[in-house]
Amino acid sequence: VFDPGVVHVHPDDNVVVATRPLPAGTALALPRGRLTLRDEVDAGHKIALADLASGVQVIKYGQPIGVVTQDCAAGAWVHSHNLATELRD
Repeated sequence: VFDPGVVHVHPDDNVVVATRPLPAGTALALPRGRLTLRDEVDAGHKIALADLASGVQVIKYGQPIGVVTQDCAAGAWVHSHNLATELRD
């Protein structure tokens, strides 16, 4: 069971989405244990579930949405500062 502070839709997702603002240091309960947030994360923003190396595709809701542009540790905020979108109009 995932923490109620995040949404995890698809088993292939390597990020979860915050359902409310979460401060850095928040410990989230996840099926494989706890994940501690490295950064403050606003509602609707993504959090890395595992270490993501630069160039790795980000999967959200079962769909690829972009690639990380720098290494992201588990618990890191994933957003425009470290994600190049692959979404198209």
